[in-house]
Amino acid sequence: MRLSQFILIFSLFAACNVPTIKDENSAEEKSFELESVAINIYDTLTLAKGIKAEIIDSLSWPSCLVTYKGGLIIGQNPQRLTGDLKETVANNNPKIKYYNLPNNESPINAQMPGYQTAMCEAPWGGILIATTGQKRFEKGYIYHFNNGVLTRLDALGSASFTGVTAHQTENGKAIIYYSDFTPTNSNLYKFVANKGTDCNQGDVYAAKLPSFGWMLMNRETQPELSKKYKTDSDILSHLNEATRVVGYISNYAVAGVTFDKNDGTIKYANMPLIHKNYLYGSVDYIFENGGQFEGTSFHYKPYILAGARDYHSHLAQITIDDKNGVWICTGMSIDDIGNEVYQPNGGNAILLMPKTGVQSNLKLRVAVAPQKGRFSGLILDKKQHCIYTALQDQQGKGVLLKLTGPSVEKLLE
Repeated sequence: MRLSQFILIFSLFAACNVPTIKDENSAEEKSFELESVAINIYDTLTLAKGIKAEIIDSLSWPSCLVTYKGGLIIGQNPQRLTGDLKETVANNNPKIKYYNLPNNESPINAQMPGYQTAMCEAPWGGILIATTGQKRFEKGYIYHFNNGVLTRLDALGSASFTGVTAHQTENGKAIIYYSDFTPTNSNLYKFVANKGTDCNQGDVYAAKLPSFGWMLMNRETQPELSKKYKTDSDILSHLNEATRVVGYISNYAVAGVTFDKNDGTIKYANMPLIHKNYLYGSVDYIFENGGQFEGTSFHYKPYILAGARDYHSHLAQITIDDKNGVWICTGMSIDDIGNEVYQPNGGNAILLMPKTGVQSNLKLRVAVAPQKGRFSGLILDKKQHCIYTALQDQQGKGVLLKLTGPSVEKLLE
């Protein structure tokens, strides 16, 4: 098994720091007046018909994006870059904030935070940040940032986290869904706060997929865990390992996770696990039985299956649009692009799977990254009629892009 299957850092530029941009008029089928990018590997950023890109700024290691207080936060790696928040205004855009975990973390813990992998808005205010350790697959934490205060949520456990999303129930209780993976194991978790939005105390569940429900991760309900761990805190400190003890080993590498407020489902993207003969990836979803988010049973269904026939693979990050469907950023490693079974897939892409219409099963290539590059998330800004995305490379350079044009306006109506 190659560790590079899971490396989320890719080479963006071959010989220069800023990609050139071109439009590609393809003969592929149309949907929503958008013409899909042809399958290929490009040396430049290639956009579907009716879309243009503007480079807002160059920046280091853009890892994930989230909206916050009407603006935009871009998570940057590696950890502990100088300063907490850097704000800038460019090209009549809302405030763009580059966010790095702050240097002064002593009130929380002296341990250095790791790499940011995902961020989401918390319905009760602020944002949630998923991290890994200082090296790939080392244990990280979930953080809550709000009004300048960063809080490490130890009650959610510690693992190599890859995704996070949140929901608040009708009675005001915080629910957090999050994921992790290592080269040997991957999991989907749920945290249910004991009271309101206080995420310092609550229950952690691991999903036994595909349809066996949420299993409470504590010594009282899991005899196997009581034999290995002396306290429930020990279980949380070794969360990924604890799931192996009780046999909750996924056949997938769960990456991006998002709560779809349109239908109340939790959708998550799966990366390939070659050693389990799972070569392409998918997007699956679960629906809490009866809409009871504090419950332990759910329905599971596959949603989007990648594969050789569709020329899609490594579905990594997902964004839900309330009209048109699921937007996907693929995440092939630098070793996979153009090699072996993945050669027909071309480069990493932004894909769109519409929810409605006769072409609801058609996955459209909205954009293709430069060779061996990768998109780091999407922000769909309907007020500005634009899409924000970031490109990252393997050498620590990246750019923030604003995608506009008639096709974007049509998609974001």
